[in-house]
Amino acid sequence: MSAVVFSGVTKSFGSTLVIPNLDLTVESGSFTVLVGPSGCGKSTVLRMIAGLEDVSSGRISIDGEDVTDLEPSSRGIAMVFQSYALYPHMTVAENIGFGLKLGKLPKTEIEQRVLEAATTLQLENLLERRPRELSGGQRQRVAIGRAIVRQPKVFLFDEPLSNLDAKLRVQTRAEIAQLHRRIKATFIYVTHDQVEAMTMSDRIAVMMDGEILQCDAPSVIYEDPDDIRVAEFIGSPKINILPIEHNEGILSLFGRSFGRVSSVIKKDFFQMGLRPEALCLSKSDGMLSGSIVHVENLGAEVYAQVDLTDQDVRVTFRASPAERHLLSLGALVSLRFNPTDAMIFDAQGERQRSLEFSEAKPLKIAYDVYG
Repeated sequence: MSAVVFSGVTKSFGSTLVIPNLDLTVESGSFTVLVGPSGCGKSTVLRMIAGLEDVSSGRISIDGEDVTDLEPSSRGIAMVFQSYALYPHMTVAENIGFGLKLGKLPKTEIEQRVLEAATTLQLENLLERRPRELSGGQRQRVAIGRAIVRQPKVFLFDEPLSNLDAKLRVQTRAEIAQLHRRIKATFIYVTHDQVEAMTMSDRIAVMMDGEILQCDAPSVIYEDPDDIRVAEFIGSPKINILPIEHNEGILSLFGRSFGRVSSVIKKDFFQMGLRPEALCLSKSDGMLSGSIVHVENLGAEVYAQVDLTDQDVRVTFRASPAERHLLSLGALVSLRFNPTDAMIFDAQGERQRSLEFSEAKPLKIAYDVYG
């Protein structure tokens, strides 16, 4: 197992700076996912680890060794790409062992490693087949097997599931997560899919514009984001962002007070983030009201979008299946929330954790019970 450390790494393509200053430690044995929108620099980071892109400045180390200037073959890494890149004329066994054959390892050792990798990936019954005889998920496992036999210090995955259909993506991401638990190696995985990031990793690094905004456990990234950009990127449906004002310790939303804060603050304007599950239907006068414009029935969960009355704002809330009959299009609804579920950000999007709510219960107008 090996840690990967970036120290002041920058990367430019010509005059374009794509990675301004990266300091990141990927713990040994962790499953770390780099997630962010297309073009944010995450694949460039992966390719710098692999040695496929040069570092403009700074250093990269693997297992305590400076690998910044080493050739890819000398870094102890193996990379799984978006495309399977299998040789169509070779069998599964030949594809998995091809790199070892190039390295001129003894035939018996190659056969042993190939069989061990195939068994780990449940491919042992497919070793004599050719790629055209395999499903997409099986081909991806062959590509992963080709990485496993090299016994690398670090596994790098560059959006390996993007070519699979939805059902296969669910199955294959579970297989990759199980593989990590079995072999306990360091995995660094790049994706723009937040579901992959949340379900597979033990650490998520959220990237935007070449910078790591936050690197933490998936639950922390979702429940306690440092930045409004992280809050908006992670979570489906997206978090609701609403403007709030502050006056002498009282926070108000669209002119209605909903809570007190214990700290004295000078800023007047903030933004409040509420996850859809933090909003509930209210039988009486809740903090928010409006008409339902869209309903997504997912079976066990139901999400509804509401255009707020007299506001150019749309919010999404999660309802229980028992409340499904209340969610007809055009229906007027009232919503409540507990202020302690709110995430407060300043006008620039920075999380304001110092705004502690001083009361155990929020103001009455936000605390009625639907029923």
